Amino acid sequence: GRELRPIPAGAKCAVLALNLRMQSVLIKGMFTGTKLRGIVPAGLVEIERVYNSMPPKAQYIYPTDNRIHPVIEF
Repeated sequence: GRELRPIPAGAKCAVLALNLRMQSVLIKGMFTGTKLRGIVPAGLVEIERVYNSMPPKAQYIYPTDNRIHPVIEF
């Protein structure tokens, strides 16, 4: 909990999630604060994008529309 206190709500953040089976994802989003899960404070993130860094296809997996749109006017 102490580590999360200095982070203001609304700050952009990224979280790398790993497990012991050598799987990982990177989430990007906005930090929205903390909430107690039992007696442990947990950080809350409003997810904007999720990147799968594992084979066979390292790519963004959320949102599902990953196309790059051309700039038509500016």
